[in-house]
Amino acid sequence: MGKLNEILIVQKEILRLQKQFFDQLKGSFTSEPQDLINLPKHLQTTALALSRCEQASAIDISGITGKARANESHYLNILVGMGKAIKWREGQCIFFAPLKNREVSSAVLSERSARKA
Repeated sequence: MGKLNEILIVQKEILRLQKQFFDQLKGSFTSEPQDLINLPKHLQTTALALSRCEQASAIDISGITGKARANESHYLNILVGMGKAIKWREGQCIFFAPLKNREVSSAVLSERSARKA
């Protein structure tokens, strides 16, 4: 019975830490931290790195994660395809931003398209 109680205590501690982690994530990448947890590990690291930046290029993200720029570019494009991030071009540089709020993101995209016209 002693081992079982130890396991239950450890499980409660894990749940407490998970809740604390989710509270820290809330609003950093998406409105639902569960979205981040459901991503594969390689996309999680990219998504977390992107969430720390207001906007970033693949080179910026690769500097944070330590992965190759080409890999980060691919992962960022996957996040864009999944609707978790937005992408735009400024000159020759491609930028990405986390999709925190669809209304804000659509306003950013419409502002950028208005600048082009």
